[in-house]
Amino acid sequence: MRNKVWQITTKEIDCEYWITESTFDDYNIGDFADFVEGINMTEDDEEEILECIDPLIKGVFKREGRVLTYLGAEDFVNDWLITIKDKVAELDNHNIKDYMTLWRVKHLFEDTHLQTDARIWTADSDYGTAEPFGEFIRDVYANAKVGDKFYIGGIVGFHF
Repeated sequence: MRNKVWQITTKEIDCEYWITESTFDDYNIGDFADFVEGINMTEDDEEEILECIDPLIKGVFKREGRVLTYLGAEDFVNDWLITIKDKVAELDNHNIKDYMTLWRVKHLFEDTHLQTDARIWTADSDYGTAEPFGEFIRDVYANAKVGDKFYIGGIVGFHF
């Protein structure tokens, strides 16, 4: 399967500091990917590629080009928690032995109820981590204020 690593920062950064495929040359990608690949993006298809993040951020951010405005995440987090509680309630003495059952619960904590495998790079340089989408949302929910701006920098693809 394939997905993307999105660089999202709290300050606008020059494109020379955007993540690229080479950002991951010395990075241990084994925890989330088999390989990382660049995305060839022309001006003509940039908006189409940026639209790929819209289903993930719906209701949490308003996106205008590469600028995200935080709208709040209360409803998103409530939906996420309901899904987590429902999935945990399904655990019993039999299925807790099953690796995939536990993996699905763990996956909910990391990647939200949207069940995405997208990763977010929040650093404004090559020194950062490609954290699960859920980590990013928890951090934003805990620290951002409605109206705060975030900026999309580099975008790379990965295979897992």
